[in-house]
Amino acid sequence: MNRRLYIYIGVPLFVLLSCSSALESLFGQASVLVVASMLIVVAWGVVWMRLYRRNAHPELAVLMILPFATYYIVHQTGSPVFSTYPSWANLYALSWAAFVAVGIYSLLPDRGSNEKTPSWRRDPVFLLMLPLIVIFSLSCFVNYYSALTAG
Repeated sequence: MNRRLYIYIGVPLFVLLSCSSALESLFGQASVLVVASMLIVVAWGVVWMRLYRRNAHPELAVLMILPFATYYIVHQTGSPVFSTYPSWANLYALSWAAFVAVGIYSLLPDRGSNEKTPSWRRDPVFLLMLPLIVIFSLSCFVNYYSALTAG
């Protein structure tokens, strides 16, 4: 999968996954886990195809969906694991750090055979998406962690 198609499909998927309250109001409390699970599987597939195309460890794609899957499972089951055991917050923060690392790695420019392929330092798409991924993950972590510890 080329990078443009990856961005066009991946960005709306991850933004949709980050809108948990909108998904709950749209699909209801009972079926939001099913809808989120389908979106998570599609997002995993998109990231996997991008990493496979780059010959870059496609098994790391699971790290992109891990924080979302954790949130939806813990939130929908009503588990008090984050409020009872605060040490799990460290692992949750590490899962968001892994999301950032794999997201940045998957957005690196393709290695082309021609010399006109820019390096990551001169690639405008990568330089635009880099702070967006970091800000998105920080925002999601703060919002999701506060939602998980509130109950």
